[in-house]
Amino acid sequence: LVTGVLAASDGATVGFPSESLVQSKALQRSIKERDETQRIFPDIRFSCSGSVTKWILVLEAGDGSMEYPQLQIWREEEGSGSYQRVGYTDINSPSSSITDTYSVVEYSLTTPLAFQEGDILGAHQPHKDDSDVVMQFQDRGLLVSYRYDGEDNPLETFVVDGAETDQTDYPLVGVETSPAGCSRGFLSLDNMDDLLLSTMFKLKQHPQEQRILSGISFTCSGSITKWIIVAQVRSSTTAVLYPDLQVWRCSALEDKENAECDRVGNSTISGAVQVEGHPNVYQYTPDPPLE
Repeated sequence: LVTGVLAASDGATVGFPSESLVQSKALQRSIKERDETQRIFPDIRFSCSGSVTKWILVLEAGDGSMEYPQLQIWREEEGSGSYQRVGYTDINSPSSSITDTYSVVEYSLTTPLAFQEGDILGAHQPHKDDSDVVMQFQDRGLLVSYRYDGEDNPLETFVVDGAETDQTDYPLVGVETSPAGCSRGFLSLDNMDDLLLSTMFKLKQHPQEQRILSGISFTCSGSITKWIIVAQVRSSTTAVLYPDLQVWRCSALEDKENAECDRVGNSTISGAVQVEGHPNVYQYTPDPPLE
């Protein structure tokens, strides 16, 4: 559960994520590459001849500064299972352009990257300790990809025989082409946000677990007029239970062993309304507002 809040007094909160950050928190389910990895994605391909004019991808700031991931175009040699790299783009978008932990970055090409019908997507990711930015993948089980681990440099020839097979790593990559509509399996800018939200970041909560979050607090007196949450809706054949969002008042909180807290407000999140365009973000308006 990822939670934001609107308060009647603006600026009355500390530690609550903004609504935009709530919407992006689902990204934390993504797979962050740490080792040098070369991949190809035969199911993500071009359906006509043309050129790439823009890449759209999700990046995280890396720990290095000297290397960058590479998006690639590969062409199979007559059904042999051997592919040749026929084009590539070094994604040297600086980590300073990443405003949140994860950012959707549009990377326009000064010189469009040519492809032919049947060419496929590939990607090389340097080690996170060396790379200025890190590509993101979702564990979604949607397509087959092949990879070689420990590749310090991008490959120019990729032989499927001998490569590791994955069925979980969906690259968060979109593309704009000329002519338009030449891509299959890529994400679009319009649906990228929805896809990110559709796989949730989940804490492994034990049943009926109670938490207080001392780092999330209110800086003045006021009232909560709206909760904003990321959540999954599950069908159930048993009695339906709902999570509670609560306000607690604590004394001596800096002394964890002797701190005492009393619950002074509670919202049972029943009947929350989905935010249009964000399938896993919901708004709940407490009635009356929660002081």
